Amino acid sequence: MGKRKLLWEASVFFLALSVALLSVLTPCAGAAQKTAKPWPSTMVIAVTDPGSTAYILGVTIAKQIEEKLKIRATVTVAGTEERLRLVARGEADIGFSATDTSLDDAVRGVNTFAADGKQAVRYLLYQYPIPLTIIARADSHITKIPDLRGKRFMYIYKGSPAEYVIPALLEFHKMKPQDVTGLKMGTAAEGFNAILAGKADACVRLGARRGVGTIKEGAFKVDLVFLSLTQAEVDYVLKKYPFLGQFTMAPGIYKGQNHPVLTVTQGFHGIVHKDMPEDLAYAIAKILLDTSGPNTPGEFTKYHPDLDWTLESQKTGLNLAPLHPGLVKYLKDRKVWTADMEKAQQNILKIAK
Repeated sequence: MGKRKLLWEASVFFLALSVALLSVLTPCAGAAQKTAKPWPSTMVIAVTDPGSTAYILGVTIAKQIEEKLKIRATVTVAGTEERLRLVARGEADIGFSATDTSLDDAVRGVNTFAADGKQAVRYLLYQYPIPLTIIARADSHITKIPDLRGKRFMYIYKGSPAEYVIPALLEFHKMKPQDVTGLKMGTAAEGFNAILAGKADACVRLGARRGVGTIKEGAFKVDLVFLSLTQAEVDYVLKKYPFLGQFTMAPGIYKGQNHPVLTVTQGFHGIVHKDMPEDLAYAIAKILLDTSGPNTPGEFTKYHPDLDWTLESQKTGLNLAPLHPGLVKYLKDRKVWTADMEKAQQNILKIAK
């Protein structure tokens, strides 16, 4: 009986020890499984109209994702705000391009996103700056902002920075919005078509830094004036809206534009859902940025002349939306992440909560 009792006690001891070890090890294994989110088998990339820079970017990255990550990727065309909403709802995995103003509103849940609240989007890529150009008919005799008084001005366009910039410029000159006849645009091209047809005296247009084909063609049909802002005007706008930038168009981009044109610019961005797996966001960032230098564009940007982002330019998004953790890890691995960037990231994360 003594031996049997000893054997029984030993069995109980080893059973208890096994249970204790399992209770310690199992949570660790479970935690490891939870941190590794599965990648999707398919991805949707929301872009702008066919032929646009963002469309070309979307198609190109879709091919790269299929080749390098073995995930089937497709593109879908949607408007500026809708691209953000698609990503926030999980109906698109990446959105190109989200403008400064729309991304800023979405993260804060204000203006057109007020009814929906803060959108669960994160910044993945700074793509390129887009200058805002103020164009007038030469026969309207508009050469500077005060000349817009009493003129038909097409600048009211949902989601466009013109809705911020133009009122700020009028305010700088002690003018009120009602001092001009503000006209609404349904599409980006509508305003320019209106001044060609003589239905408006001036319009705003966001365009590529090297020019927009339709504007180049239109300049041969109607004599146009491209308004250059003063440095004081630009400084006033940027103080109110620091997420915008400054840009100077080189002379000769358009017929009749024989001088540099100083204006403001907004960035276009790539966004993803905040819950995208970190290692997937890292892998996509690697495709887009791996051959970029701190101040030099990488190999990926060869696909379009406007795609000249650098590692340093990725700091641009920190005023607008939190960077996705996968991008943060990538930038840290590339040794460009700084204490100031970390501080900005934490500040914007508090806003996005």
